[in-house]
Amino acid sequence: MKRATSLIAIGTLGIMLGCVRSTPVPEYDMVDPEPVGWRMSPDDVVAAATRYCEETGMTDHIRQGPPAIVVDVYEGERYWSLGYHQNSRFPGDHFMLTINDSTGEIEYDAGR
Repeated sequence: MKRATSLIAIGTLGIMLGCVRSTPVPEYDMVDPEPVGWRMSPDDVVAAATRYCEETGMTDHIRQGPPAIVVDVYEGERYWSLGYHQNSRFPGDHFMLTINDSTGEIEYDAGR
């Protein structure tokens, strides 16, 4: 009984702190090594990108396969880039989302 109470307390604390996600994070392909000391984790970035895609009606693309993630620093800012691809080379069958690590701002770049 003591163990069950402890597990419930830990689970409740995790929910209160935001450590437990209500929906699972989709798969992704981390191309670069995971950065150390950044504000967001790869799971955070994929969850934010998935919400963005769902809110903007791009669910067909995100269901085609896992995004490829690369990281970069440009002019002192840290960025996550997620590439989404379908199974063709037609224009518009791919796109990229860039997420600023400090602000969480997402920028959409349509496939050409």
